[in-house]
Order: sequence, then C-alpha cells, then structure tokens
Amino acid sequence: MKTNQIMIRDKAFVQRTKDGYFNATVLVDYWNNSNDDNKKQLNRYKFNKTTKEFVIQLQKEGIEVPLRSGRGTGESSGTWMHPKLFIDLAMWVSVEFKSIVIDYVLDGLINSRHDAGDYYNEMCRDILTVYVDVFKRKPPSNIFIEEARRIRALVTSKPRNEMSEQELNQITYLQKFNANLIRKRIGKTARIKRLMEASEIKI
Repeated sequence: MKTNQIMIRDKAFVQRTKDGYFNATVLVDYWNNSNDDNKKQLNRYKFNKTTKEFVIQLQKEGIEVPLRSGRGTGESSGTWMHPKLFIDLAMWVSVEFKSIVIDYVLDGLINSRHDAGDYYNEMCRDILTVYVDVFKRKPPSNIFIEEARRIRALVTSKPRNEMSEQELNQITYLQKFNANLIRKRIGKTARIKRLMEASEIKI
C-alpha cells in the first residue's frame, strides 16, 4: 500500500513516500536561514551544466522526471528531486548535508512505512471477519481507529510521518501480533495485556 505521506527529517530533509522524492526547496531554504554569508540559489544548481548533464544521465537510466517543480501550497509545491539528484544537490550545498542525505536514502524508512500500512490493512480485515462472524454485522468504524491508536501509543506519541524506521517496524510487529490474536478470538482485555508485553520486545 503506497499512500503518500510527507516525512520531515531534521527540518531540512523532507521526503514524500509516493515516489521517494526529496524537497530541494526546503533544503536550500534551511541552509540559507542558517548561513548568512554563504547563501545558495536553487536555480543556480538546477541550471548549471553538470546538473543538466546529470539529469540527462538519470533519464537514460529510466528516471523520466528526476526533478519536479510546482507552485502554490501543499505537497506538490516547490522543487522535488529524485534521491540521486538530491544527493548531488546536498553535496553542492555542503559536505555535511551530503552525508546526512545519503543516510536517509540508504535507510529503509519508506519500506518500513509501506509494511506498517500493509499490516494495518491485514489487521483491519481480521477485525472485520471476526466481528461479522461473532456479531453478524459490520463493526463500527471507530474500532479500527481504536486498535491503531492503541498500538501506536505502545510505541510512540509521534505522528506516523515523523516516526523512525525502528518505530515503524515495531508498529508492524505489533499489528501482525494483534492480527494473530484477533484470529484466535482472544478478548480485548487479554489482547491489550499481551500487546503491552509484546511491546517491550524491541525488534
């Protein structure tokens, strides 16, 4: 499941999950707000010779649009870059930024987020199946929300788009664990107790 979310990492690094692109505008603005004597202009990077050559190379590799620009507000505004191009931009801005963005690109955060979404759906299907089997009717929608909130509260108080890879993996683990308990018809009180015990196991 690939629903788009905007993930904010260390304020300068903003990535969206639908395509993995990073917000170049935010990165450059963050740098400029912290460096009065060495400001950067994103357009100078976008239109320099080596950047144009790199964009052509990425297109040859099958990345049709390595750089996307949009106006207005919302998730499409600003300039968004494929991770490879964003690494190049980060290197152009500073060596420190280059190192940070390489860590972000190489980690499994987006995959962890997709897994958490997939197992949330599996858990909801099990809730639906068991509820209909027991009560002969569909469950109220708030049951799904309550289950998700209960599991998230056992891991973190952060909103999902700010969670670390480890936190998302922990939520995935608990969703799978909870789905298994639901399939076994374990009651709510007993399930909560076992989820609390399981949440202490760090994966």
